Amino acid sequence: MLPECPHCFTRVIPSKDGICPSCGKDMEAPPEDTGVSARISKRTKFPNICHQCGVNTTKTSEISEWKRESVEEQEKEDSIVISMLSLAASMIFLPLGFVVQLLGLSRNEQHLDTELRLSIPTCGSCDAKATTVVDCSIEKQSMRILVDRRFAEQVSALNESEI
Repeated sequence: MLPECPHCFTRVIPSKDGICPSCGKDMEAPPEDTGVSARISKRTKFPNICHQCGVNTTKTSEISEWKRESVEEQEKEDSIVISMLSLAASMIFLPLGFVVQLLGLSRNEQHLDTELRLSIPTCGSCDAKATTVVDCSIEKQSMRILVDRRFAEQVSALNESEI
């Protein structure tokens, strides 16, 4: 597995002198921020501390990421068939074709939006702060976010058997 840069949280192969090719910082130098990255999913067990500052809390906030994906070839073919039927219907039954177009049964867009939502412990003070998402895998239903070091350690301990 590639090492993670402590500054930009990207997994990279450092240069010969230890410089991160992504952010240009020395990978051996301590990070300016106290945060670390942690991978979380819907199955992750969380401690009762804020993910940003480490203060005790029972509150949660929701973070979400979305992705626009191309529709599979079969779905494209289905869309073409629906469009052809709609066109034929509009020629034969002009009012019916208009209704089909109006209801959106004929799709012109060839993409699909997918969203991943996760609830994570966040105190009242940090609730308004944005959570930094390092990367997101909608396929694996997980994301890597920037968190407080204590939070990351406790998440790791609580989920040892899951790893």
